Amino acid sequence: MKFLEKNGLIPILQKSIFTHKKSCMALLHSKTKAQNRQAPDFDLLWVYGKRYSLEYFREKKWLAVIFTCNHCPYAVASRPEIVSLASKYQDIWFICINSNDTKAYPQDSYENMKHLSDELRFSFPYVIDTDQSVAKAYDAQCTPDNYLFKNTEESFKLFFQGRLNDNRKKPWKATQTDFEDHIISLLAGEKTSKDWVPSMGCSIKWR
Repeated sequence: MKFLEKNGLIPILQKSIFTHKKSCMALLHSKTKAQNRQAPDFDLLWVYGKRYSLEYFREKKWLAVIFTCNHCPYAVASRPEIVSLASKYQDIWFICINSNDTKAYPQDSYENMKHLSDELRFSFPYVIDTDQSVAKAYDAQCTPDNYLFKNTEESFKLFFQGRLNDNRKKPWKATQTDFEDHIISLLAGEKTSKDWVPSMGCSIKWR
């Protein structure tokens, strides 16, 4: 959280959590996938106009793919850790994907994604899955739904999928940091643990 404190982002994030905490959402758990499952391809529009595909990351060793959105209280509460991890572990490439139905949930619109990215100074691409095909390919269920992949030269293989930590609403009070623990194991060349606790959050808003 030092990055957040240094850049004055914690008050902004806490205000955002307070603003959204009264929202009523259907809660779901992520569906745990098989270890070493190959990452499905994607080609998605970034909030600043560039497109990002899985091919773009082919020369990278590790990739974090996180399905999220603007308005879900659980997605809002997860932002401090995502922003902090992306800053702390710069050898891991992060990409956040919004797959929600933006007509039904205008808070998650492309323009509002750009505003959020500007406000919180995201160091990673925040892209929109307009036709929801990428969320379906990944079998993503909730926001956030968090994936960590290792590049095996043949393809990106799933190293971990699960929760960020054990305190979804107040991540700065977490005592178990599952996602970061697996990042550390990945960077150290260790094997993934078999105990993957699913993520939980608002359901992805399907059309």
